[in-house]
Amino acid sequence: MGAKRSESIQRHKPASAPQAPALAADAPGPSVKAKGPDWLLWLVLGGLRGAGVAGFLVAARPILIADDAERLCRQFADLKNAGDPQADTLLGPPPAVPVVPVTPDEADRLDTEIMLHQPFHVRRVYREPGGAARFVLVAEGAVTSERVTVQGPRGPEVGQRHMMNPDLIVEFRDGQLHGVRARLHEGP
Repeated sequence: MGAKRSESIQRHKPASAPQAPALAADAPGPSVKAKGPDWLLWLVLGGLRGAGVAGFLVAARPILIADDAERLCRQFADLKNAGDPQADTLLGPPPAVPVVPVTPDEADRLDTEIMLHQPFHVRRVYREPGGAARFVLVAEGAVTSERVTVQGPRGPEVGQRHMMNPDLIVEFRDGQLHGVRARLHEGP
């Protein structure tokens, strides 16, 4: 019985850690042995981890907004394609056409806002390259703007746009889609 007891004690006796091989004097690089308390290492690693999480959360916020914008664009497309008047509730209000001349950029915005409220189908929705919360709605159908007076290089000019299957560029602001510009379709 005594022999068995000594065997069980020996079995549970911790083995000594293997010794690291000695470095030769001519081996490249210095021999480094970690010194100092382990809690310091964990404190530094914890701080870096916390900063990384905080940085990720700050960086993820615009992505979440952009995702909301894309979801709204797709919802608009689904409602528009179904002929549902609720699609217009996802847009800003229809603009009033000013009687005074506007800049060419303002005329593009007005044209697009007016066209968005007309009946058409959306074939595709994609993010505009380089636009954080701007999207392209590839429209199918004919759309027309109102007569708008634009201040051109030779004075005021009255114009009205008629487009077939345009690309309508929209941006997400204040929880709604707003027209930016309309252009001839680009791409497939």
